[in-house]
Amino acid sequence: MPRWLESLWVMQRIGKQDVLSESVRTSFLETRPHLGPVQVAVRHLDHPIRMKYLPAIVGVLLGLMFIASGAVVLFQLVPMPPPPPADTPAGHFMAAFAPTGYLNFVKALEILGGILVAIPKTRNLGLLVLGPILVNILAFHAFVMKGEGLTSPPILILSAMALYLLWSGRREFGGLVTRKRLESASTAPNA
Repeated sequence: MPRWLESLWVMQRIGKQDVLSESVRTSFLETRPHLGPVQVAVRHLDHPIRMKYLPAIVGVLLGLMFIASGAVVLFQLVPMPPPPPADTPAGHFMAAFAPTGYLNFVKALEILGGILVAIPKTRNLGLLVLGPILVNILAFHAFVMKGEGLTSPPILILSAMALYLLWSGRREFGGLVTRKRLESASTAPNA
């Protein structure tokens, strides 16, 4: 097998994150000493195969959390807790938020975003829907509640799960923040 083809084969195996057994890896590299730099890349295969399922599990759990919190309020599955006192900042916030129907709109988006996050092919779209909602939750607790509840376990878990999914899909989100010039735009004459 030519050297370039061997390198492509190894890199393809790495890209698919196949797990090579130690004996196969050792015999492959011992018989091909010219592939020395690939050894470093092959070591990344030592991660357990179950790590590739972690984003799917986290996505389903995050989706279920948002679906549940949206459905409870939207479909009135449990009695609503009493509103905060009217003379507090939280009371003012909820006085504008709940009676206008805006809360129902946000809860419908939570359900939609939760469904999208739970499906692997639409996970990034779901994160785009749930991202502003999660930022609003954090801002509410930071500014309106003066930090109270900001470190509560549900908020920390939601934030950690969303950040992990954002990190695991960072290559797909890279297209949103990088700007590539089109060849036709760069060759077009200036008007």
